[in-house]
Amino acid sequence: AGMVLGEAAAAAIFTKTMSLAADMRGRMIGRGGSEVGKVEAAHGVSVDFGKGTDGLDVVVSGETEEAVDQALATLAARKELLQSEDAGKIVQPSVVVSTILVGRQRAMFIGKAGAAIQALEAQTGARIALRDAGIMITAADAEVVKSAQVVVLARLATLQLIP
Repeated sequence: AGMVLGEAAAAAIFTKTMSLAADMRGRMIGRGGSEVGKVEAAHGVSVDFGKGTDGLDVVVSGETEEAVDQALATLAARKELLQSEDAGKIVQPSVVVSTILVGRQRAMFIGKAGAAIQALEAQTGARIALRDAGIMITAADAEVVKSAQVVVLARLATLQLIP
């Protein structure tokens, strides 16, 4: 009977969870899973992302509680770094044009190899990015954002993407 208990103890898996904003998922995982892969390799754990009550749950599983705690600490530090980077970016004035582009519309707006959106950025001096909520326009100056918004709306009208 002692053998069975020993096997059960050896197979015990410790699991802990950390919550994460859904929009941070890709940056937490890293290109091709590189960031999560580093954490898994360094601590001998498994990291999974699942739907949480408010965003995402990052579930870390491992054979020892110490390994899981260390991996969570590493992930928490990355989350904090990304949040501080985001806080630095939010300082810039921005506006979201709530037109959501999908499929062919998105391709038309961006242009071949990004040429059309790059031309809009060059013309306006603003950063233009397609997001889930719409087209985000960001610049160091609020007036640049306003004039870029006019240019983006004109481009959408030209492409007949808005009435």
